[in-house]
Amino acid sequence: MSYALPEDFIEAYGLQEAIELSNLENPVADSPDLRQIANAIAHANSEINSYLGVRYLVPIAPPFPLILVSHTLSLTRYRLDRFRRREDVVKDYELAIASLKDMAIGRMALSRPDSSLIALKSSNQDNAFGDVSFTAPEPIWTREKLQNYQRYPDR
Repeated sequence: MSYALPEDFIEAYGLQEAIELSNLENPVADSPDLRQIANAIAHANSEINSYLGVRYLVPIAPPFPLILVSHTLSLTRYRLDRFRRREDVVKDYELAIASLKDMAIGRMALSRPDSSLIALKSSNQDNAFGDVSFTAPEPIWTREKLQNYQRYPDR
């Protein structure tokens, strides 16, 4: 399941940019290479799922959160703009990755266009981090153990 379509990419970034980025090997092309765009979207979906799979059951079912579609397009654009990447493309990619990391650790919630939250993985589903617990030995010095302790012995 794809979070965005080549048509979404063309609508977001314009026909001219879609033509240029999808035809880097053919600068005289006059139409976007939809296969190249779909391939880049597939890679973006995979990258997104690798981040979100820690916290959510992936792939996310439709209707897709708008931020997820936006991040898919940013990652797709970054992948297509592979020769001398422009600063704005790199910045959009870095912001999308930072946002995905925040979603993965629970700093941001993933919600659908109708504002309903995407369900988290249940506790019995595979979790990359597992359950974490800490144990320590019993403390040596406690208030109770030091209750009759005198700082300076009587002289």
